[in-house]
This record gives sequence, C-alpha cells and structure tokens, in this order.
Amino acid sequence: MKRSSLALVAKLDRESAGRIEALWARLADLGHEDTPARLGMPAHITLAILDRTEAIEDSCRQFLEALRGGGPIAVTFTALGIFPAHREDYYFLTPAACEPLQALHGRLHAQLDKAGLEPAKQTRPGLWTPHCSLSEGVRENRAGQTLSLLQKDWSPIPARLDRVALIAFPPAEELAERAL
Repeated sequence: MKRSSLALVAKLDRESAGRIEALWARLADLGHEDTPARLGMPAHITLAILDRTEAIEDSCRQFLEALRGGGPIAVTFTALGIFPAHREDYYFLTPAACEPLQALHGRLHAQLDKAGLEPAKQTRPGLWTPHCSLSEGVRENRAGQTLSLLQKDWSPIPARLDRVALIAFPPAEELAERAL
C-alpha cells in the first residue's frame, strides 16, 4: 500500500488553470490516464512534498498562513520538460526563471527547516525544478505521439499563481487553501 503524502502547492488562477486543463483534455483524448485532472489534482506548481502525519499536517496548515500577503505571482511557462524514468516518463511545463516564485519556495523551505521537517529531496532548494504536471506514466512507445501533441501550436503560456494549498494524496484531497 502506498503511503499518504502531503503537497504544499501554488495554484494557478482560474483563467490560467483553464489553459492547462485544455492540454490535459488533449492528452486524455490521446489515451493518457495519468493527467492531474484524472488524479483529482488542480493545476499547480508543487513547492514541497512531505510524508503525511497529523503533526506534519498541522504544521503545514500554519505554513500556509505564513505564506499569505505577497500577492499573486505571474509566471510564463516557456518550455516542455520530461522527467525520464525506466519505462514511463513524466511530462510537464516549466516556467521561465521567476524571482517571486523562487522567494516563495525559499520562504516555505526556511519554515520547514526551522520546524525540523524534511521534504522530498526533489522539492528542496537547489534540486527543485518548478513545473506544472501534464502527464505521468508515459510509456516509451507513446513518447513521440505525446511530444507531437504537446508541440502542436506551442507558444509560451502566461499564468498567475494566486493561492497556496495543502493537498493530501493519493487520492487527491485539498485540505486547506489560502490566497497569496
């Protein structure tokens, strides 16, 4: 049985999320079953992932409060990316360098460090690749078809991050949300 985890995320506003959801729908039409929409996740950029315990969940709710007040963050998704795996790849959009997003991530991880919490290695400063997930589990035999679909009519996607949220997974369940 897979352990339950917590994700602290920056969520895209409704208009921006609609652009990403349109890509998810195109991937679903191609037969991709592991889009974030099908997994119950909103369009977002993950800031940290932690194992789920009641104490960590309570701390994460407090961290959300501390991240409020900076206002929305404008990002532009300028590139398609792939986290390669043995047989199945993970496709995503990545934003251009964005100091306010980096600062938000840094503030959160300073709080995690101060609390003695250890987030997943790939979400830590210095190793983190900010991204918005498109599809997980893309098999080798579908890679070309997937890239063709994503590259068709490609142009950078402007977006706005306007909320932070705490999401438990799997399955996805939003536990708390705060405006930035």
